[in-house]
Order: sequence, then C-alpha cells, then structure tokens
Amino acid sequence: MADEEKSSASILKPGDAVELRESLTTTKGIVVRVSDDFVTVKWVIRFSMFGKTSVHRARDLRKLPA
Repeated sequence: MADEEKSSASILKPGDAVELRESLTTTKGIVVRVSDDFVTVKWVIRFSMFGKTSVHRARDLRKLPA
C-alpha cells in the first residue's frame, strides 16, 4: 500500500486537475503544491470551498483526464 501511495503522489504535479475519490458530490480542483504524500488543491468546484485551498493525501485524490 505504501508503494501505491507514493505512486499517487508522484503522478500528481502542480497544474493537474483532480477530484476527491470518495465525494458524493461533484468536485474539481487544481493542484498547487505536492509535498511528500500531501497535495494542496485550489477548488474550482466544491460546495462552500470555491477558490479556497485544502491539503489532502494523494491517495484521496483522482487525476482528471486533460
């Protein structure tokens, strides 16, 4: 599982579009920073989080197709 987590973080880079894996609602954000297994995301679509940033584990995010 640790290998899975590392590969998730290494796949993500600033500028990538992502969504929350387990969200029941539509989410879309842009990666602004990747540090170890933590990713800072600025939200474009997320209830009450528009324009705000939050930090997540890479494994909790899914990269969206370009």
